[in-house]
Amino acid sequence: MDCTILCSFPDLLPPDKVRFHTAHHSLSCSLDSRCLPNSTTYAVLPRGPCRLLGPNACFAGYHISLAVSMGVALSIANTVLFRYLLLRFHGFGKNHYLTMIALCHIPTVFLAIVPFLDTWDFPKARSFTYKEHSRYDFSIYEPFPGFSNIQSIPFLTATGVVAIGAYVIPFGSFFIIFSISSLIKRHTSMSDRTKEVAKMMVKGLAFQTMLPFLAYTPIVSFYLYSQFTGEEMLLTEHFLMLCSGFPALCDPFISCYCILPYRQAIIKFISRQTRRGSVVGQSSRSKVSTIDARSVNLHLF
Repeated sequence: MDCTILCSFPDLLPPDKVRFHTAHHSLSCSLDSRCLPNSTTYAVLPRGPCRLLGPNACFAGYHISLAVSMGVALSIANTVLFRYLLLRFHGFGKNHYLTMIALCHIPTVFLAIVPFLDTWDFPKARSFTYKEHSRYDFSIYEPFPGFSNIQSIPFLTATGVVAIGAYVIPFGSFFIIFSISSLIKRHTSMSDRTKEVAKMMVKGLAFQTMLPFLAYTPIVSFYLYSQFTGEEMLLTEHFLMLCSGFPALCDPFISCYCILPYRQAIIKFISRQTRRGSVVGQSSRSKVSTIDARSVNLHLF
């Protein structure tokens, strides 16, 4: 549906964004994995279709999916920052756009690449997992991948980037949203209608910011607690990948509702399809009426 709408209205902004988020959610579902921490290793137990491609593909997809989750959160924060700077400075230069794009993509690419610099020793990770969780049945996950050393620099670096993203991005975005609300209230050149539209946009930004806050912050907190204490937490084990895809699933719907041009385009598309359907229905009924009239005439004569 989104492809049809956005092709019908090429002036809309978010076609790539919608498809990007949808693809990420599909990726998270296909890489559905159980994450099981050990004292010195970290097992990734895949249950999605990626198992058909082997442990290397599942492990690589796990890293890429988490990196894309960071990219989704950064894109939401970038949207918030863009609206603030636009209201604050009334314009943008090419260098500003390039800087914002770089700030969004560089951490994402960095987080995706760093784990590939580590040593992948899956037999060691499996051995420690069987030893420390002897009561579990891992046969349904075999052969599963994992980190062989959670004290390695790549693993700690990736964990630190994820933690920063889970806390700094939501709280920083909330602070900027409050600043945007203050700017709108103090803006003297805005009409009342424009202010109402801007307030609706701020509500949309607030809802978008709530997504990473609700999906990333709690689950990453539980993950860090489990990682540093060694205690098992079923919530973290089973919901880490699911929560990472939640903002990507919901964000396009919030954008389409709270941003007026998007909502108007969707309403226009639906009304156009409804009118087209009613015209087809009327033409079908007129054909049936014509056929009935002809049959009556033939019967009479």
